[in-house]
Amino acid sequence: MAKKQNKQNYIDEQELFDLLTQWKKDKVHGNRMSERLCTLFMLICDGVLKKPTYIRIPNDIKEEIKSNAMLNLILYIHNFKVENAKSKTAAFTYVTFSIETSYKGSLKKINEKAERLPLLFDSDIIEDIDIADLNSAIFSTQTTQN
Repeated sequence: MAKKQNKQNYIDEQELFDLLTQWKKDKVHGNRMSERLCTLFMLICDGVLKKPTYIRIPNDIKEEIKSNAMLNLILYIHNFKVENAKSKTAAFTYVTFSIETSYKGSLKKINEKAERLPLLFDSDIIEDIDIADLNSAIFSTQTTQN
């Protein structure tokens, strides 16, 4: 039987914990979040979006969800308590949970918009519209925007 190879993680939890700890200390002095810490947040966001739950979501919606998750993460990461962390993976778990919560909230908003969409259109109006007229109207607005 072949040996199971150790799979390399896409981020180092120790590095994330150290950067987050350093930022919490520097935040008192008004310093900004490091670029490396933001990069790690982005990598985690991308990793969460690769889960099977999010495979069927179109890329433009994924980008919107990712930007909302990053915004929420940066706004509320100060709630992470370094002194209460029992292990170095606590930061990774906290960040992942924050991103998952933000994704679920964004998906809920998108689903609510999709449910309201049919209510905006009356079926009698749609039957009276000629498809050729609709296509020409769409293409004429696209050419004027470009």
